[in-house]
Amino acid sequence: MQRYGAGSRNHPGLAAIESSRGCFEACDFCVLWRQMGNFVSEQTRPFVRFKSVARLQAEIKIQTRDFGRRHLGWVDPCFNAHPRLPAELFSRLVRHGISVNISSL
Repeated sequence: MQRYGAGSRNHPGLAAIESSRGCFEACDFCVLWRQMGNFVSEQTRPFVRFKSVARLQAEIKIQTRDFGRRHLGWVDPCFNAHPRLPAELFSRLVRHGISVNISSL
């Protein structure tokens, strides 16, 4: 973990994080929903699973407290697809005094 992102010029304190796995769409150009979808009746169907706000807060706390990470790169394409997750997560981070920069990678 100490070497992860150490060579980055833009975000030396970077840590990748994801709020979900899969996707709710079946775009022709994308392979993500095929890799992480549900296999039903011999066909892959789009499917997305979201982590809980509590789990995400715990992951972010570990990355900031234990590894000194200050920049999170969201690597899931459906980060803002959940109607409440982003707002609830960031409200909780503010309440607990956890400060990080974020970007979508």
